[in-house]
Amino acid sequence: LNDGVYSIYPGGDKPVQAYCDMTTDGGGWTVMLKRHGDAVSFKRTWLACENGFGDVNGDFWFGNKYTNMMTSNGKYELRVDIVDKSNKKKTYAVYKTFVVGDAASKYTLTVGDYSGNAGEVFYIMSFEREVNNFPYN
Repeated sequence: LNDGVYSIYPGGDKPVQAYCDMTTDGGGWTVMLKRHGDAVSFKRTWLACENGFGDVNGDFWFGNKYTNMMTSNGKYELRVDIVDKSNKKKTYAVYKTFVVGDAASKYTLTVGDYSGNAGEVFYIMSFEREVNNFPYN
């Protein structure tokens, strides 16, 4: 299988278009976020973050709702790949535990059992604490 856009069924019955990475670290990764530049603004409303935005062939956010549907139906891992724009250095983080709560929990992220060379990326990324008055980190 090749990297690309596939129809997946995170809730079991309705298909969603998702970009799947079939080559990195053995493949089988559903890409939740891809951001290579500033062409797509990621400063979005709570509703946009819930439903996803962008183009799965370019820069996008998969959507909290769909990530919750996926991670509540089994055991999932999270891989975060980071490329430093200034020196092209690539780093990564893998979390063997990865769950996104439902809307009632404000899509609480739970990760655990870290490995990789990027450090604790969620500590680094947690500078933004609220989106439209909702906790978001």
